[in-house]
Amino acid sequence: GAPRRPFPPEPPMRARLLPLTLLLPLLALGPALADEGPDAKAPAPGALTLATRRVVIFKDGHALFVRRGTALADDQGHVYTDAVPDNAVLGTFWAFSEGEALVGMQAQFVETRRAEERRETCLTLLDLLRVNLGRRVTIGLTDGKELAGVLKQVLDRPAPRDPEPPAPSAAHPPAERELLPQGGHLLVMSDTPRGEVVLPVALVQTLSAATLETNITRAFETRAVTKRMRFDLGPGRAGQEVALVVLHFGPDLRWIPTYRVGGDLSTSADLALQAEILNEAEDLDQVEASLVVGVPHFRFKEVVSPLSLEATLQSALRRAAPQLMGQMGQTSNVAFQSRAGERMGPTERSPMDLAPELAGEGSQDLFVYGVKALTLPKGARATLPLWQSTVPMKHLYALEVNLGRNVEGGGSYVRPKASAQVLAPIELARHEVWHHLELTNDSDVPWTTGAALTLDGQVPIGQDMITYTPVGASSLLPLTIAVDVRADFSEVESARQPKAITHGGHEYARIQKQATIRVRNFRSEATRFRATLALGGRVTEASDEGRIVINDFRPEDWSRGGHPSLNHHSDVEWNVELAPGEEKRLTCAYEFYLR
Repeated sequence: GAPRRPFPPEPPMRARLLPLTLLLPLLALGPALADEGPDAKAPAPGALTLATRRVVIFKDGHALFVRRGTALADDQGHVYTDAVPDNAVLGTFWAFSEGEALVGMQAQFVETRRAEERRETCLTLLDLLRVNLGRRVTIGLTDGKELAGVLKQVLDRPAPRDPEPPAPSAAHPPAERELLPQGGHLLVMSDTPRGEVVLPVALVQTLSAATLETNITRAFETRAVTKRMRFDLGPGRAGQEVALVVLHFGPDLRWIPTYRVGGDLSTSADLALQAEILNEAEDLDQVEASLVVGVPHFRFKEVVSPLSLEATLQSALRRAAPQLMGQMGQTSNVAFQSRAGERMGPTERSPMDLAPELAGEGSQDLFVYGVKALTLPKGARATLPLWQSTVPMKHLYALEVNLGRNVEGGGSYVRPKASAQVLAPIELARHEVWHHLELTNDSDVPWTTGAALTLDGQVPIGQDMITYTPVGASSLLPLTIAVDVRADFSEVESARQPKAITHGGHEYARIQKQATIRVRNFRSEATRFRATLALGGRVTEASDEGRIVINDFRPEDWSRGGHPSLNHHSDVEWNVELAPGEEKRLTCAYEFYLR
C-alpha cells in the first residue's frame, strides 16, 4: 500500500501494540524511581509531593494516572499526601516503592489549621489606637475637648480559639477567619495632665500626633478538613528518603478520534487521524501520555474505591445540600461523579458523555499511540495529529431492506434495522440507496472508531463514522443518499397452504412469497451495487448469486403468531455490477408458517 506520511518535521507520536497484561505493569513503574528532580522532594519529613508523570487515556472517559514522588519518612517510616483522588475505581488504587514492593495505604479525613499574618491598612479608629500604642498623641473627644498623653493600652484579651470540632467525617473547603481580640471598649492614656486616665473608646473622635502609623498586622486562621493518604514503609525506613509510585484508574480524561477523508476520491483517499483530548481531571504538565485504541474490560469501573472516601463525602453533601447534588434519594457513585445538576444545566451533557458511540469498539488488542510530553490544564481541550496516509478506496452503492411481519394475512412492512455497520441512517421505507466509500486499511496500524469528515477539495460532502478496522480489512463510510442510483422493493404471495402443519396443538398455514428489489443505474459509468434483505422466514433460492444466511427465529421479525421451532430468520446479500443505464431485478423466494 501507499506509505504513511508523517506530519513535518517529525511525528510527535509513537505507536505500539501491547497486550493488556504487559501494558499495565509497564505503565505503573516506568523508568527508575529515584531521579525525580529537586522540585519533587518533600519540604518536611513525612510530607510526600506527588506529580503526575504518565496518563493512559481511553476513549470512554477514563484514564490510568501514574504519579511519582519522593519524601523523607518520619520516625515511624510513614509518608503522607493530601492529594487523594476523588473517583479512583475500586481495585485500581496501588502504591509501590523501590524494587516494585507494595506499600500499605491508609485513608482518612484530617483537620488542618494554618495561621497567617498580613499587613493591611487600618480601617477603624480602634485599629489606629492599637497600632499607635506607646506614641504621644492628642485625642479629640465627642464633647469637643482634647486630651494629650501617651497611648498606653487598649483593654482587650486575645482572640478565642474555636471549640474542638468532632472528628471530621467529610471534606470541607478551607474557611478563613480573622483572629480578633475580645473587648476593645476601653482605652488607657498615661502622662496626661490628670495622670493615668481610662476612658471609653466610643468617646474618641479624632487622633493626632507628629507621626501616626496607619497599617496594622492582622492575624488569620485557615481551617479545612481534607483527605489524607498515609503510606507505611516500615520502621526500617524511618528518617530515610523514599521514592513512591502511586497509580489509580479514574474518570474525566478522554480522547476522541476524528478522521479527515480527502484526495482524488477515485481509487484512493487521503486519510488523516487526529485525537481530540478532553481534560476534566487535573492539570497535566509535560506528562507522558498514551492514547489507547480499544477499551479494556473493567467490571467495577462505576464503583468508587473506599480509599477515595467518596461514600462519606457524598452522604454528607446530600444531607447538607440535596439541591446541589441534584440526586436526592440516590446513592450511586456514578451519580455523584457526574453531578449534572451542579455543573451544568438540565439539558446539557458532560463532555465525557458526548458521542458515546465513539467510546468503545468491543474486544480487540490494545493499540497505543504515545505522546512524549502533554501539557493540558484542567478544563482545557486540545487536538493532536496522529498520522495521515493514502489508502485504497472504492465506491459502493447500497440498499438495506429489513422486513417486519404483519400477521393479519401474512403481509409485510419495511422497517428500520439496527446494525453494527450503518448503511441507511434515513427511514428505510423510502428505499433510499446510499453512496459509500469502501476504505481498505493497508497500513500497519488498526483504525479506531471515529467521526469522519469527507472533503472534496475544500467542500465538505459528508460526515459519518469509520468503525474499528483491523489491518487488511475494509470499512464502509456512508456519504449521502444517491440520486442517480434508484431502487424499490416489492413482494407477492405465490402460494398458500392452509393447515400445512400442526405444532403444539395449533394448526399453521405455509405461505410462500417472492421478493423483488429493482435497481437502475442512471450514472454514466459502471457502478458497484450491494443489496441486503432481512426477513422472518426461510429463503429457499435467490437470483444473481445472492448469498443466503439462515439463522434462528428472531421474535422481532413478527408481531405475533410466529413460533421459534417452525420459522427462521434469513438474510440475503447481492453484490452486482451495473452498467451505465442498466436495470436489474434481484429476486428471492421464501416461505414461513403462520397460525
